[in-house]
Amino acid sequence: MASSTFPHPRQLLRMGPHDRSHWPALRVVVSVLAPLVVVTAADRQDLALFAVFGAFASVYGRAESHRSRFRSQAVVGAGLVVCIGAGAAVATAGAVRPWLAVVVAALIAALGSLASDALRWRPPGSFFLVFAFGAVASVPTPEGLGRHVLVAVGVSAAAAAFAVAVGTVGAIPAGNRRLTPPPPAAFAATLRRPGAWLHASRYLIGALVAGGIATAAGLGHPYWAALTAVVPMAAPDTTTRLLRAGHRLIGTAFGLVVAAGLLALHPTGWLLVGIVGAAQFGAELFVMRNYSLTLLFVTPLALLMTALGGNVDPSQLLVDRAIETVLGVAVGIGATLLWSERERSDLAGPGSRS
Repeated sequence: MASSTFPHPRQLLRMGPHDRSHWPALRVVVSVLAPLVVVTAADRQDLALFAVFGAFASVYGRAESHRSRFRSQAVVGAGLVVCIGAGAAVATAGAVRPWLAVVVAALIAALGSLASDALRWRPPGSFFLVFAFGAVASVPTPEGLGRHVLVAVGVSAAAAAFAVAVGTVGAIPAGNRRLTPPPPAAFAATLRRPGAWLHASRYLIGALVAGGIATAAGLGHPYWAALTAVVPMAAPDTTTRLLRAGHRLIGTAFGLVVAAGLLALHPTGWLLVGIVGAAQFGAELFVMRNYSLTLLFVTPLALLMTALGGNVDPSQLLVDRAIETVLGVAVGIGATLLWSERERSDLAGPGSRS
């Protein structure tokens, strides 16, 4: 492979323009914090996972027109609710839950890739769908299947609907307006593109291999490995995918230091709400500028949200995150180099951040 395939180390430090990122960041923070405030005020932070992941519909279409953003967020919001419901169902599966979660997460990764290519999602790829499913499925529950799924779907649907509503309020400042993306390709047309299937197969195999290895090794949160493996795949070419993998390693390393300090505080209640809001705002400010810096905020955010699922050992969370990040990056790079330039998507844009 030509050496030009590999990114220059200086690219890891490159900062993109600010480009009025505070406006979409504020939209996302309002969308995420409002349902989190509601469940906290009701003394039901056990529902916070469902609320926060439903609200993640708000991260889509940040620079699109109101009509285009509504369409994007509504579709992705519905997808997130379905994935959260599936995660809640898997959470009740007992002994087969870990392996069932790996298989379903890999299928969601592949199907989400096809949907993203067809509908021009921004950010592209299926990262948030896999994240939502994996986080919910990773919390085993003895609760009955029907009730648990109903609660998960109800809470996440309400949060997603609120996020979509927030996305339609106000005008995009003139300096931050973008042209509306071209009309989405029909699903049938997308399915006829070999590149779309190669793209989806990379997601499927990457998530399946990384999640399977983590599960077989007995790591605590295998979906983190699957998530990390698919992070580079939303980028448009081999060089950018390798750059994204490098960002993931560096950003997570420093993010774990920040997370260690926050987890030592054992935040709960309103303190936890405040930290989540601040971390989400920081992530949205930097996601378009430098992905490594984004992970300074995303890593503690992800670990704190995992802690919402039940009693966990903070030190074990940190160890699991470190090991599974390395594992996921290795699998993601392997998949990237294996496929190389056989498939080159013209649909990719800024990548995922969690």
